[in-house]
Amino acid sequence: MPPEIRYYLEHSDAAFVVAHDQEQVDKVLLLKEEIPALKKIIYWEPKGLWNFSTHSG
Repeated sequence: MPPEIRYYLEHSDAAFVVAHDQEQVDKVLLLKEEIPALKKIIYWEPKGLWNFSTHSG
């Protein structure tokens, strides 16, 4: 993770992080203990959601 992003996460008091893909989620999870305000990681991958919605009904 770039040091700039790490700095923002550690000093922003952000409660939520929106991650683009699983790789980004994994990076945030590595810092979870260092980001006490973090409550949720939101992960959205359009490809997976598209497949779910087109096959669900």
